[in-house]
This record gives sequence, C-alpha cells and structure tokens, in this order.
Amino acid sequence: MLIRQSFQPQYNVLGKSLKSTNGAERENKMKPKTRDALLKAYAQLHQIIEDLYQAHDDAVANNDDDDASLLVSRADRLYIEVENLELIISEMEEK
Repeated sequence: MLIRQSFQPQYNVLGKSLKSTNGAERENKMKPKTRDALLKAYAQLHQIIEDLYQAHDDAVANNDDDDASLLVSRADRLYIEVENLELIISEMEEK
C-alpha cells in the first residue's frame, strides 16, 4: 500500500498544537464527545485484554502452546495501545 507523502500531516499529539502540512497551527482541545469516545474505547480495550489473558491462561492449562502464544502476543500489543491511549487522554485533559 502506497501512502502519498503530502497526505500525511505532522501531528504533535501530546503538545498544545497540531501542525498540518501547510504549516498552520491551531489550539488542540478535546471536545466532550471525543473524550467520551476515547474513554469508552479505553474501557472496552481493557475488557478485551482481560479476556485475552484469561484465554491465554486457559490455553496454557490445556497445553495449547501455539494458541497461548498467539493470545498473549495479541493481549500484549493491545496493552501497549491502551497505555498510549491513556497517555493521550490524560495529556489532553490537562489542558
């Protein structure tokens, strides 16, 4: 998949401004609807992660090593995403 360079804006996600490809800056404030959507995704991801770790434990108990490995690797990757999401939410709420 080829992504055009001109299509990719430069974001300073944790900063106070967003800089688009044309160089214009604007204040970066989170609207309540956006905050609610991010918090909902955060909570849902936590539940999914818990489910994946539980499925991993079950797979280990059943000696299903391949399944256990797959489940824990997916849970670990989602955990990293949820940590990133948590950081973004907390940084945006500080403004």
